[in-house]
Amino acid sequence: MKKFLALVRKYTWVIVAVLIVGLFAYSKIKSARSAAASIVVESPQMQTITKTLDLTGHIDAAQKTDLRFSAPSRLAWVGVKEGDMVNKWQAIASLDTRTLQKQLAQDLNNFNKAFRTHDQVLDDNNYYGTPDLDQALRRILENADYDLNNTVINVELRDLAIKLSSLVSPFAGLVTRVDQPNAGVNVSVTDTFQIINPDSLYFSAEVDELDISKIVVGQSATIVLDAYEGETIESTITKVSFVPVSSASGTSYKVELAIPSGNLNLKYRLGMSGDAIVRLDQKDNVLTIKSQALIERDGAYFVDLKTSAKDQERKAVEIGLETDELVEITAGLTTSDQVIIPQ
Repeated sequence: MKKFLALVRKYTWVIVAVLIVGLFAYSKIKSARSAAASIVVESPQMQTITKTLDLTGHIDAAQKTDLRFSAPSRLAWVGVKEGDMVNKWQAIASLDTRTLQKQLAQDLNNFNKAFRTHDQVLDDNNYYGTPDLDQALRRILENADYDLNNTVINVELRDLAIKLSSLVSPFAGLVTRVDQPNAGVNVSVTDTFQIINPDSLYFSAEVDELDISKIVVGQSATIVLDAYEGETIESTITKVSFVPVSSASGTSYKVELAIPSGNLNLKYRLGMSGDAIVRLDQKDNVLTIKSQALIERDGAYFVDLKTSAKDQERKAVEIGLETDELVEITAGLTTSDQVIIPQ
């Protein structure tokens, strides 16, 4: 028994070493099998690939105006209220013009008086019978002309003031603001009557200067409004501003996208926010792989392929259109290849 125990003690380190080596080998084999089992592979797919640019914005109106009187006065008549629809050139409010009408009548009397005085000056100085006028006579006649012209100007100014005493809608639209809805009170030059044409709505967004070169008029887009989540509006870019606008992120440019005309029941309203997905480029029926499978090295592109249960191969490819999710493969792969997708 003692000999057996001595023998065991003598070879204990050998037994321990054998066990360690065996456990290490088992661990490596298990790890390799686990890694092989966790590899995700996908075959390249023939499909449509679309490169897009996401924009954030809101609804605005091309026909939107704030009407105000040019001078403070007494409000004589208000013909609309907030929410009314008005026609083009429809009068919506007017000032009390009784004083202006009396002043116009007075100006007309002054004109008639100046006209008669003008003719009398011509007759008194024998204007029509004197071929050559001396300097003094010429000045007398010129002053008479100036006096007559001033009375004409006064009549025209008073007539213009009467015309400006009425506010007229320049287009058909919806009355969205009436600061002073009651007649018989004084109004100031800041009191506003606002009119918006609901058929002139568009989606306004800002594009960073780094992306503005990708945007052109006519590009198609899809608009999704926060108020109608799940609904989409197919649109196109109608305008790209030439002058930049200031923004917190730096220099950007305003872009306008069309909203369908015929805004029934005023479904789309001014100020509604949302997102616009602009389609920058699109290719149909092309070979694609997922973006994370692409490997870039010194300007060249590669993918890892699974060639057998244990073997892998790195293969060079040529690419075309790229998006955040997909990459077009123009050469190097077929639909039968097994592309390794990193996890």
